[in-house]
Amino acid sequence: MDGLEAIVASTSAGSDGMSIQVREWLIRASLLVGALIHLPPVAGLGGASALARLYGVSWSDPTTLLLLQHRAVLFGLLVLPMLIALKHQSWRMPALLMAITSVAAFLLLGVPADAPWDPSINRVLWVDAIALPCLVLGLVLEQKRAPEGARPDDNQGPEYQGPRPQSTTRGGGGGAE
Repeated sequence: MDGLEAIVASTSAGSDGMSIQVREWLIRASLLVGALIHLPPVAGLGGASALARLYGVSWSDPTTLLLLQHRAVLFGLLVLPMLIALKHQSWRMPALLMAITSVAAFLLLGVPADAPWDPSINRVLWVDAIALPCLVLGLVLEQKRAPEGARPDDNQGPEYQGPRPQSTTRGGGGGAE
């Protein structure tokens, strides 16, 4: 393999053999999955009728309505970082960790076998059970994307090759190197 082929091979595949483009696509797909599963509850901000359409039950108690609308705001706060992370790599780890925490917590709270859940809750449990491995995959791939200390900032693409060496020139600066 000549020098040019070696450079192309080193930039197109990671140490595990996965291409950078595939890794990037999978990370973005996991962020999108996280955003899409957390987006429908945001509709609860529309009031009791929106919540009734979303969950198939209605609430006449204003306290329960307030709590569910507050829950809708919190889900919006989960969706926003995931959407931002699609474009800004520095947001990815926190966004994926928040989504994993949300999904895992709901699964841990809702999985007891003796609970007679409403069908809409069972549907959410199934969706979360499917989404969790997708989100974990995105987190693992994002963690492997660049070595620690060499994380690309938001202006660099997935081709980032690590930090650049510092200049060894002396003087007051301002001149060309």
